[in-house]
Amino acid sequence: VCRPNPQGCPDVWDPVCGCDDTTYSNECDADAAGVSIAHYGPCQNVCGGIAGVPCDDDEFCKFPPGLCNVSDMQGVCRPIPQACPLIYDPVCGCDGNTYGSECEADAAQVAIDHEGPCASPACAATRQLLTGNATYCPNTAVGVLIDLQLPAGTAAIAIEDTPPAGWTVGNISHDGTYDAVNHKVKWGPFFAPFPPHVSYTAVAANDTVGPKCFSGTLSIDGASEAICGDECLEACCPHMSADRPQPECSACAVADCRDCANAGCQNGRISLCEVIGYACSWLRGCNDDIAGVTRAAYIWRNGECYCWSESDQNWFPSTCTASGNVCCGDDENAPRSAVSGEPVLTGSAKATIKPTTSRQNRTSEWTITIYVQPPPGTSGTAVQLSIPKGWKATSRDGAFDPANRKFKWGPFYDSATRKLSVQAQAVSPPRPKENISRLAPTAGGLKEFSGIVSFDGMNQPIEFGR
Repeated sequence: VCRPNPQGCPDVWDPVCGCDDTTYSNECDADAAGVSIAHYGPCQNVCGGIAGVPCDDDEFCKFPPGLCNVSDMQGVCRPIPQACPLIYDPVCGCDGNTYGSECEADAAQVAIDHEGPCASPACAATRQLLTGNATYCPNTAVGVLIDLQLPAGTAAIAIEDTPPAGWTVGNISHDGTYDAVNHKVKWGPFFAPFPPHVSYTAVAANDTVGPKCFSGTLSIDGASEAICGDECLEACCPHMSADRPQPECSACAVADCRDCANAGCQNGRISLCEVIGYACSWLRGCNDDIAGVTRAAYIWRNGECYCWSESDQNWFPSTCTASGNVCCGDDENAPRSAVSGEPVLTGSAKATIKPTTSRQNRTSEWTITIYVQPPPGTSGTAVQLSIPKGWKATSRDGAFDPANRKFKWGPFYDSATRKLSVQAQAVSPPRPKENISRLAPTAGGLKEFSGIVSFDGMNQPIEFGR
């Protein structure tokens, strides 16, 4: 059927796959290009990188081989293998482990570095203590991961690891067991094919103090060797969230603060690199800690060093100390700085929701305007708006976090007033021939919208009105 060629299309992401195997942002964009639609949805499920989307629960993101640790690399969603043929055609994974075949690497959801086995490791068993900052906190689980890279031709192995005395053990993987008499976690004997790693969790009691250490042994065909890698942890004062390494976020060059030159991570001090890296991770969805973002800015602008107040359950600027691992304490000699008083919440964020247009009774469009007034002297402000399911939204000045379905603004390192806006659309019911499962909410669905504004680490809800 002859149709007019669209002269302008809405800026919404409702992808369709054209018959030219090109993904268009929406049906209108495909019509404007003069291309018929093959099916709704993208032509292929691109994942990873900046523009990628998360894969389904039964899929993994498969990357091209030989491109380990490449930023912004994109892959394609593929089904996770549930079983692999019993063949030995080894590949080396990007995690440094050798897999019996490409299928086994896919089943482990690990990208491939190269064909053939990985180079022989210097240590057959390496322990990682997954705390992010080489410290433990009472009543908080420490993840213990023991990576195995065994010599070729290994016939049988067994493993035992000893956590600090008095710690509670749980979540033992690979049918391991806890020997309460000797206070050891034990696995095996294992025969080929061997697991790539084993793991468990250990929790310190509330009265545990001082450094604590782990020790363990791997036995290979009757010969024993010590487990290498992480051994000891220091007792913690909680660290500021921005001082903890963030999950990988390829869109942010400094998302993981360990990559910051001279950043001094985990040392009770917030550097500029950590502030920006943490903020970028928040914008891109690697973390969703809006209070941590603005609190990091508050500390950085007021002396950089911080301490933790147990009574206030928060971080405060403090005088810098040699150890860099300081609790504020509750007495008058606590090492807080002169500006350590809690910010006073006199600011606000108010939103109005007004209808924009209605097109052929299919899509209701609304303009959400957010007016932000920070308190005087605010160091850091950030705003986020949650988008309910069944709605599409666009914004010219906000960044969309698809993992958490939120638009995010900031952080702004000043106390200026701002006007932010979002165009929201209620998705219409599908036409008979459209294979779309979404249902349209009514105008009353506007009640589902919610948001948060954060001033210097103090959160408050956005007030909505009509």
